[in-house]
Amino acid sequence: MSRLFVPKNSIVKIEQMNESFELEDQYGKYQGLESDCVCTREEDKGKFILAKDYISENYVEVKKVEQPERKFTYEDMAKGYAEMANLDQEETWTYIKKSDDELTSNKAF
Repeated sequence: MSRLFVPKNSIVKIEQMNESFELEDQYGKYQGLESDCVCTREEDKGKFILAKDYISENYVEVKKVEQPERKFTYEDMAKGYAEMANLDQEETWTYIKKSDDELTSNKAF
């Protein structure tokens, strides 16, 4: 059974092996012992072997949360930018009006 764990720099799936095994990658073949674990990085599916004790000291188990797929269009983005521009213009106008009122009430002109 494989579970998700997080080291300090990436997410890996860890599967504890029940018997001695061999793992081969682009750099060569590696022998694993019965209690060793095969770790698979999620981002590039690279595999490596770690001892069970090392994992318990340096990895924290996490649960994967599935995020719903967000669908948006460029039109939605354009509308959002237009709304932000309007808000910015309103804030700017409010600031200018307030400053103008303060200046005229203090008879600075």
